Amino acid sequence: MSSPASVGPSYLLSRYQHSLLLLLSRHLTGFLHRPVNHVVEFPARLVVWGYDECSFGSFRVAIGNLLHSFVAVPNFMHSALRAEIVDCFLDRAAGELRFGDGAHGKIPPPGSDNIRAFRYRAGGGTIGNVAAGKIASLATAVAGVESVFNPTPADGGSNKTDTDQMLTIGPRQISHRGRAVSATDFEELAYEASREVAKARCLATTNLVGSGGARRDPCDPRQRHEALPARGWVSLIIVPQSAAPRPCPSLELRRRVAEFLRDRAPGLVAAGARIVVRQPDYVVVSVQVEVYVDSIDKASQVENDVRQGLEKFLHPLRGGADGTGWEFGRSVSKSDVFAVLERVRNVDRVENLTFGFGRQTSSEGVAIGPNELLAGGDHVIQIKRA
Repeated sequence: MSSPASVGPSYLLSRYQHSLLLLLSRHLTGFLHRPVNHVVEFPARLVVWGYDECSFGSFRVAIGNLLHSFVAVPNFMHSALRAEIVDCFLDRAAGELRFGDGAHGKIPPPGSDNIRAFRYRAGGGTIGNVAAGKIASLATAVAGVESVFNPTPADGGSNKTDTDQMLTIGPRQISHRGRAVSATDFEELAYEASREVAKARCLATTNLVGSGGARRDPCDPRQRHEALPARGWVSLIIVPQSAAPRPCPSLELRRRVAEFLRDRAPGLVAAGARIVVRQPDYVVVSVQVEVYVDSIDKASQVENDVRQGLEKFLHPLRGGADGTGWEFGRSVSKSDVFAVLERVRNVDRVENLTFGFGRQTSSEGVAIGPNELLAGGDHVIQIKRA
């Protein structure tokens, strides 16, 4: 491992100067090999990584020539009882790392270039979730590297919580108080584990295991899970924030949620690997329909509008009647789709609507299991003149 580099300019910390502002470059990520000696406007999100790659927990920085273990805390309320431990508060939105004042948390010793971060990660929110192939250059040159590209889409970026979201998060925190006891607690804490989690469903005393044969890709829509009764086990199904037709959580997100919950779960559940985090089982629904228009000149535009309407309506996170997505176990009926299509401009009427899912078809609707989630498939739209 290369020697750690200083982060930001020199700071002289005293009893009255106990706040340290991490001035991180917008373009530098990973290990730093030189000091960052300029001030930049910090982006909307900051995550400090440690050896255990935990964004909210223990991590280490160098103070002088010694390594000290810092513990990230939500506030300094209880730091008076831990005066010998270097507590810190991380404000990800502002990019500010604050230390104690001596009475509430230990003050880092004064000195020049005395605070060093081994590794950090910074981002600018959802704008960083770029598609595959969009990253084509390095922020800084690396010897021997001629070109770079990203073969898979970038994900994990999220924007700062707004007021409306806080109205939901606040009551959740009052309810669970940082401990996972009930199934609802596990679901609410899963949202706090990462802003990337859009939906969560908890199955108590259940072990979700893959069924239908092992597949290389855990996000293969043909991969299914079987809920096996198991005392002392908790299984969670999570859906990440994504515009993909069938959002699938990455292995890193599933690991992060599991570790976050393990630190807050009862000892019996936290012991071993009894907290299981899985991707959802999607029921992929395709629609075949005949759409009648007044004028054949408008056929192409109507077909495009109908297809977009179906894709939006059947999206797991952005679909549904109110545009907030589909809940686990929520079925879709013919009348639901008729209501969507008849609102499309220049549509005279809709006939012969059929659902296709798996190897089955239905003209009435699609029943979704309690642990399954609806998703859109490939649609067949026939445009006819009224």
